[in-house]
Amino acid sequence: MTGPVTTFRLLDARVGWDPRPGDGLAGVSLDGGAEANDRHRRYANGAGSHARVDVALRRLGDRPGALTGLLCTVDLRNDPAEVFDSLAAYRPPVIDFLLPHGNWDAPPPGRPPDATTPYGDWLVAAFEHWSTRRSDAPEHPHANHCRKARCECRCDSN
Repeated sequence: MTGPVTTFRLLDARVGWDPRPGDGLAGVSLDGGAEANDRHRRYANGAGSHARVDVALRRLGDRPGALTGLLCTVDLRNDPAEVFDSLAAYRPPVIDFLLPHGNWDAPPPGRPPDATTPYGDWLVAAFEHWSTRRSDAPEHPHANHCRKARCECRCDSN
């Protein structure tokens, strides 16, 4: 995904936003449906941002190439299949799942001190859901590589 990333909350006709087809406007940060997104992405007055972002993304439906992709920060409380389906509904060319910030002193939310891998498990569940509906979903990011040679991602396209 190239170009700037936005939450789309401030991009609308009032600020002169009117991308032309093929402009490759930006990646958009969206963490799933309204409940999943609005848990963390809120305005200063406490209102969630999903409704406004939804309107902006729907406006892009007739502007091919304006959306370069969606960025989603993983929240373990959200169902991976529901998050994927809500994002895929916008038909982005790519969906990037990002892990929340964390380090050894302050691990990401829900990361236990043992050897379990809740974020890895979440990503695997999202991938497995994607693999069952590939015909109408954004392409697997390694798809071109996997078609040419055997790769480590274990997808079934090789």
